[in-house]
This record gives sequence, structure tokens and C-alpha cells, in this order.
Amino acid sequence: MKRSILILTLLSLYYNNTFGQCIANSGSDRVICTNMFGVDTTQIGTTSSVIGGIPPYTYKWETNYTVTVGSNTITKTASDFLNDTTLATPLVIASAENPVIFILTIIDSIGNVCKDTTMVRFSHFTINLGYLTYNISLGDSIYLNNGTNVSSNFPPFQYLWKPNVGLTDSTSYAFWAKPNSSVAYYVTLIDSAGCSIEADPYYYINVSSVGLNELKGERFEIAAFPNPTNDIINF
Repeated sequence: MKRSILILTLLSLYYNNTFGQCIANSGSDRVICTNMFGVDTTQIGTTSSVIGGIPPYTYKWETNYTVTVGSNTITKTASDFLNDTTLATPLVIASAENPVIFILTIIDSIGNVCKDTTMVRFSHFTINLGYLTYNISLGDSIYLNNGTNVSSNFPPFQYLWKPNVGLTDSTSYAFWAKPNSSVAYYVTLIDSAGCSIEADPYYYINVSSVGLNELKGERFEIAAFPNPTNDIINF
């Protein structure tokens, strides 16, 4: 009987030493893109969220995010940002202006507790509804260097102007344009987090034809009177 108790004790010590401690892994810090409809569907955490311990495990995500609006301070919990705070890899369903630090607590079947944290930041685009209009003559060029109507909180940016008509460089912040007809240029902005947005037209270029080219190929009749005359003549 004593030998059986000794064996059970040794097995218990071995089991606890081998599996008793757990290491939590809440995943890497990340940036999540947002859009006018909310946030991109993104999971946090990882399927290999725990090392050691004795399964099954229970998961609990927490945060203590506060935001001040005027004289009021609002506190949000993990449930305000995640679809299920008891999953190993929940979905992010809402964004925040500032970084959100999530705490993942994992408890194994014999009560061992391990924790880890991960920080989530959100890429937000700011859109300006203004636009600029220029009038040029056919054959003229114009230098467009008044920025864009969209920005992000994750510079530096990449630019792609469309349509690529008469442009010296469609990927520059500022560029020369020489369109053959009226055109509206708009930009796709890509921030350093890899998030992108296609903005509304910003540069409206009106191209007008002027000079003798308008008369080429056409006939006009001119009347002169009085005829003959040696004084004033009217056309």
C-alpha cells in the first residue's frame, strides 16, 4: 500500500513538473485595416496559443481601454472589440483610435494559469471631400502639387494616380500632367501598414482648344462695304 502511494506521489510530481506550467502565446502585435464599413475581418491570437499545461484549456481575453469624450471618460472591455472573448482566436469586430492592448489568460484543466499580451493598432483613413479645378489649353502642361484628398495615420505613403493619361509619373505625390482632353485624376493611397483606399477625384483638369486650330478646314465669307471706297471700309 505504501509503495502504491509512493508511486502515485512520484507520478503526480512528474506530471506537474512536466505539464503543470504553461506558456501562453497571444500572437504578434499587428495593425488592422479599417474602412468606411468598419474593420477588415481579422483574427487575433494563434492556434498554438499555449505550450505545456494539461488540456482542455479555457481562454479569456481582457482589455481596459479608456477614451475621453469631452468631460466624460468611457471604458471599453474586450467584448466591445471581439466577437467572443472565450476563443483562442477571436475576430476583431470594432476599431479604436488608439492602440488596444489585449490580455489573454489561459487556464488548464488543473488550474494552472498563464498570460500573454498583444497590441492591436488600427489604420484609419481621413478623407477630404474638397477638390481642385484647373483650366488649361490643349498642348499645355500643368504641375499638380497640392497633395491628395486622403491620408492615413501610418505614413509614409505610396501613391497611384488614375487614369494614367498624360502623366509624367503616376506614382508621385506631385507630378506634371499634359492631358489631351478634360480629365479627373483620383488617387489610391497605400500606407506603411499595407492598407489602401481609393479616393474620389481630386484634380479636375478642363482642356480647351484655342487658336487657329479651331478654324482649320472651315470656310468663312467676309463682306466689305462700301466698295469701292477711298475712306473708311467696314467688314
